[in-house]
Amino acid sequence: LSSAPNLWSQAITEYFIDLGFTRSRSDSTLFSKHDPEKGWILISLFVDDYLIAGSDKDGIIKLKKDLVARFGNSNIV
Repeated sequence: LSSAPNLWSQAITEYFIDLGFTRSRSDSTLFSKHDPEKGWILISLFVDDYLIAGSDKDGIIKLKKDLVARFGNSNIV
């Protein structure tokens, strides 16, 4: 049970990287993705919660749908 947080962190990190996000060198809980035409998406992780923000509205909507499909997170607003 004590390894569960580490497994979650590894799984979600690999997932975000597979989607094209870059992990911050100065904050391992911060991920970013930039599309010159659409804008930014930023994700900040805290344990099993995350904050998603950015200027790429369509990308954020797609990311939320992908998170629900992949991890079953039904409480994403």
